[in-house]
Amino acid sequence: MPSFTGVHATTQSRMQGILRSGFNPSSNGRRGAGVYFWHLGPYTSRICEVWYQTRKHHYRADYDPRLAIIEGDLECAEDEYLDFEDPITKDEVVKLLAGKNLTNTQARDNGILTKIYDEYIEGIERELGYHFVIVRSCLTFPQMHNHDWYPFEAVGLPTAYVVRDLQGIRNLRKAGNGDKNGPESGSGLKKGLSEPVRYDK
Repeated sequence: MPSFTGVHATTQSRMQGILRSGFNPSSNGRRGAGVYFWHLGPYTSRICEVWYQTRKHHYRADYDPRLAIIEGDLECAEDEYLDFEDPITKDEVVKLLAGKNLTNTQARDNGILTKIYDEYIEGIERELGYHFVIVRSCLTFPQMHNHDWYPFEAVGLPTAYVVRDLQGIRNLRKAGNGDKNGPESGSGLKKGLSEPVRYDK
């Protein structure tokens, strides 16, 4: 059974609602609709901080717009997991995108990408009779090439998970906001996590 630990950046006020009532999945994302998580690793909190810095102007109306990071366990059955980094799957996606004749500008449009990836995923689901819960893909984070602390030339793009069915999210909990002075040692975020919140919506 595929099982991962992912982290999701948001604001302090929105985190309270998520821990209490669960996520409201995004309908607009670079790999289709769903809830987006970064894979927990040595650079996770810094990636979340960069994402937040580029997005915080959207949250000025929040009563507590400070950065918050939520950690959760992501689980699904083997046939509910789709890996866009699998070479065969990636080739199929490349052929699909090539057939769309996307320009670079269009490829940066989340609305266009969401529609393409959702159609691709839903087509596979109809063909195979599967329902994908978790999708794995490697994604850029905002202004990635401007941050020397992330060695993308050596390790490639960071891993992200798109949870398309909220049943795939377990044990939501508040995580530390990371170490702003450098990449974390150990699993990725600071110690001292709060008690886990079971999410079985």
